[in-house]
Amino acid sequence: MSKRIQELRQQRGEQVTAMRAILDTARRANRVPTAEEEAEYDRIDKAQEKLGAELRAEETQAETARAREDRVATLEREMASRAPDSRPARTEPLPAPVTIEAGLLTINGQSIALDDLSASERELLTIRASTAYRSAFGKFLKTARIDPKYQAS
Repeated sequence: MSKRIQELRQQRGEQVTAMRAILDTARRANRVPTAEEEAEYDRIDKAQEKLGAELRAEETQAETARAREDRVATLEREMASRAPDSRPARTEPLPAPVTIEAGLLTINGQSIALDDLSASERELLTIRASTAYRSAFGKFLKTARIDPKYQAS
């Protein structure tokens, strides 16, 4: 419990004790509280209500902080209990860039003439090598939406 909450509880307790003392004084004298005692009681009551509101706000804030700490601790335990995947994501080296220049397709340093490819292979290669295709693929990776133009039929 925070020091501020303890202080507020103590101050509010003192206010309630003072309110009780006013009522007990009048009861012991076998009378109703005087106008002066009533005014003092009302003043103390307003002060303790204000302290009560402050106390509730502090307690709510402290409870929220505790709940967040508990949530993070739970997530940390959960993550620690899972064994990391020991397999590498990719076992083969990344391929060298693919280039198309002067009628030659070059992959991993090996070239093939575009004229040696069938018409459908050239069309597929042209589509996939285009800037529009790369842009659409990047968009797919970000949004998981595929442009119908690039969907398989």
